Amino acid sequence: MFFYNIFYFILFYFYYIVSFLVCLFLLIAWLKKININYFNVILLLFIVFFVYGLTLSYFQFLSFKNHHISQFLLPPYQSIFWFFSYIFNHYFKIFFFRIIGGLVNLFLVYFINLIFKNTIFYKEEYKIIFMASLMIDFPLNLLLIPVVFFFVFLNHILYFFRLQSFNKDKKISTKTFWLPIVFLFIIINIYIIKNLDSFKFLYKFFP
Repeated sequence: MFFYNIFYFILFYFYYIVSFLVCLFLLIAWLKKININYFNVILLLFIVFFVYGLTLSYFQFLSFKNHHISQFLLPPYQSIFWFFSYIFNHYFKIFFFRIIGGLVNLFLVYFINLIFKNTIFYKEEYKIIFMASLMIDFPLNLLLIPVVFFFVFLNHILYFFRLQSFNKDKKISTKTFWLPIVFLFIIINIYIIKNLDSFKFLYKFFP
């Protein structure tokens, strides 16, 4: 029973456990100033989540096929598109919408940089923001950029009060805040998912 509960926990929280562990590793590497290829991390997330979805889809197919009632949910009794819709909603939808949030964030970062002539974000941050979005459920990942800007603004305020002066050439890079804030967001995301009954107002936003 204990191992069954552990298995169920890992299965149910797979997206969040993987995101937490990957972000924890990246945070430690960042603190130790170890260079990370964020493209490889993005690729790893795609592979892990896609294989996870395919594996569960295969076992779901076997479960339907070998049951005397649920076998009628498969072709030729039911359209194959119904099965695809079922496995998408159960095993792929979370990651799909994370990708959508990542693309929206990428567009926002590019647009903001375009307006301010590439003075806000470094080019490498494009990969970081997309990677960060893949670790957090939609629509929470859409809050990443506003929250990072808030912390940058807050640091400018603290800098002003500490030095009693304002240096317009002083730039506090957003790059400093991504990983710590992503780590915080993942914890918030896990808490919300675990306690969805307490966050019913979010139901209409979560895909």
